[in-house]
Amino acid sequence: MEDCSDLLKELNDITYEEPDDESEDDDSEDESEDAESDDESEGAESDDYESDDDNEAREETDETNIINEIRRQQASTKLIIPHMNFSRLVREIADDYKTDLRFSKDAIMAFQTATESHIIGVLSMAQRMTLHAQRICVVKKDLYLALYAQEPTNWGV
Repeated sequence: MEDCSDLLKELNDITYEEPDDESEDDDSEDESEDAESDDESEGAESDDYESDDDNEAREETDETNIINEIRRQQASTKLIIPHMNFSRLVREIADDYKTDLRFSKDAIMAFQTATESHIIGVLSMAQRMTLHAQRICVVKKDLYLALYAQEPTNWGV
């Protein structure tokens, strides 16, 4: 939860402001004062210290990389879970019910496609629950509610 609130604060701090003519003059005076104070405070810290501008630039590139990765994943049609890991999991679960079962490659792919589709559906429903509750981050109760909402019911039977 703390990560989400920190990210929201960072996103709120990023705003585009057009510079005023007066503020440019003030900035130049501040820069000359800063340069004088930097000359006075030269020391061992100057090599190890990173300026706030460097940190902000790094955070912006991290956010940009995250957004690009999300777009890349959304545009791709390949499966997210590695095939061998999923196959191992399916075989392990099947051994609990009956030993010496064999699965064709197409059957494993069908299981994996259905599983990933279900997971994506639950997560997107949980995201909608989060937005409805006017939050930014998905919490455990959103996932439980999304799973409950997708359960089949016998209401009209």
